Amino acid sequence: MAAKPKPRRTPRLLLLLLIPVVLFVAYLFVRHYVQYKALKAEQAQLQQKLDDLQYENALLDGELESAGSDSFIERMAREILGWIKNGEEKFMQDPEATPADAATPLPEASPTPSAP
Repeated sequence: MAAKPKPRRTPRLLLLLLIPVVLFVAYLFVRHYVQYKALKAEQAQLQQKLDDLQYENALLDGELESAGSDSFIERMAREILGWIKNGEEKFMQDPEATPADAATPLPEASPTPSAP
């Protein structure tokens, strides 16, 4: 009698070992993908902050360049110190006045009765 060949089938042991390995690799992939997305979001946030700071730095550089000019000194004297030139009039707003006060109409003068 001839020996019967065994039917070829995937060994269950190999399949049982392969499934956890695939699941572990998938877990690692997902975990690293989540970290990647978080780092990309942080990078975008930091890039925006860098852009804002570079813009502010450019403004300050421009202000620093003009700091020695006569027009800059005059503007600062007017804004900060409240200085005026000879012949100019300075108008000051009452700090206690509110916009509602300005909108209140003045009472009209009551007509005086005419004498008969």
